Amino acid sequence: MNILYKLNVANHKDLYDLTKSPAIKKMSSIEGETRSIDCAVIYEDTKHDGEIQKILSFRCKESGEIFATNSPTFIQDFEDARDMMKEFNEEIHTIRVEGGTSRNGRHFISCVYVD
Repeated sequence: MNILYKLNVANHKDLYDLTKSPAIKKMSSIEGETRSIDCAVIYEDTKHDGEIQKILSFRCKESGEIFATNSPTFIQDFEDARDMMKEFNEEIHTIRVEGGTSRNGRHFISCVYVD
């Protein structure tokens, strides 16, 4: 595992919860919802077939639930917003998970910056 980005990750327990906990839920399960971020990571992990995938995971302030996705669209949207925030020494605090349909009819999720 290669950690690419951490937000408010205080200790090893946070890191475990965000990357390995069996309680992690799919980001797509909160499509259409707005959530406040307590802590988050973006990391690379190796799949069983040896392929490396990028994953974004965050813990909600409201519920303590952890959600993760390997959606390239969602992760790129989050990273773009994060990079814009860096210029102003700010961090992302609240996002909305939006769903959409690609031109070829495939469903996807995207990350919308709220605060």
